[in-house]
Amino acid sequence: MKKFCKIFFISLGSLLAIVILILSISLLWISVSGNRTAKKYISMAGPEVSTITVDGHTFRDLNKNGKLDKYEDNRLSTDERVINLLSQMTFQFADIARQEYLASGIRLALHPMADLATEPRWGRINGTFGEDAQISAIHTYAYVKGFQGDSLGPQSVACMTKHYSGGGPQKEGIDPHFPNAKGQVYPGDNFDYHLIPFDAAFSANTAEIMPYYGIPTGQTSENVGFGFNKDIITGLLRNKYHFNGVICTDWGLITDIKFFGLMILPARA
Repeated sequence: MKKFCKIFFISLGSLLAIVILILSISLLWISVSGNRTAKKYISMAGPEVSTITVDGHTFRDLNKNGKLDKYEDNRLSTDERVINLLSQMTFQFADIARQEYLASGIRLALHPMADLATEPRWGRINGTFGEDAQISAIHTYAYVKGFQGDSLGPQSVACMTKHYSGGGPQKEGIDPHFPNAKGQVYPGDNFDYHLIPFDAAFSANTAEIMPYYGIPTGQTSENVGFGFNKDIITGLLRNKYHFNGVICTDWGLITDIKFFGLMILPARA
C-alpha cells in the first residue's frame, strides 16, 4: 500500500510538473507572440506622436500632420473638439470609400443623404447624419470633400447629394416611395432648417443633386412633387443657390415597375 501511494504521488507530481511546464511554455509563447504583434502594429503606425508648440502651449500631434487641429487643442470646448474629430473621421471614411470605388470602376456615388431625421418614424433615418442640421452640415461637407476632393478630377468620385430639399419630414413617417405617402409636411414650418445640410453640400461643390419623390406640402406656389416643382428646381437650386451641376430625379419617377405584367409600384410622380 505504501509503495502504491509512493508511486501515485510521484506520478501525480510528475504530471503537475508537466502541466506547469506546458503552461509556462504557453505563457512564454503568448508573451513573445504578443510583443511581436504589438511591434508590428507600432511599426505600421509609423513614428511616435510628436508635439506641437503654439503660443507657448504644447499639444500632441495625434494625426501626425504637422499642424494643430481643433480636436487636439485642449483649450477648446469638448463639443468643438468632438465635432472637429467626427468631421475628420467622416472625411477619412469617405476618402477610403472613394479609393475603393475607383478600384471597382465606380465614378458616381448616390450619396450622401443630407436629409434630417426630424421624423423618428421615417424608415430611412439610419442613412442620415441625424436630426441636428448644423452637425449634419459638418458631416455632409466632409463627406463630399472626401469623395470629390477640392475639385473633380481623375481621382474623384462624384457625389449625388440627396434628397433635395430634405426627405426627413414625411407625413406620419411614411416614405414617398409608396403612393399613399407623398406629403412632406415640415412640422413647425421648418423648411429652411432642412436646407442647411444642402448649403454645406453646395459649399463643398457637390457634383449632383437628387430631389425626392414627395410633395413639399404648402411650401411652394403649387403642391407638385420635387422632381417637377419649378419653385424647387429652378427657383431654389438654379436661381438662389446657383447650382449648375446635374439634377437627377429619383428612380422610377414616371415609369411603373412591373413584374411579369403585374404592377409592383406605380410611377412615383
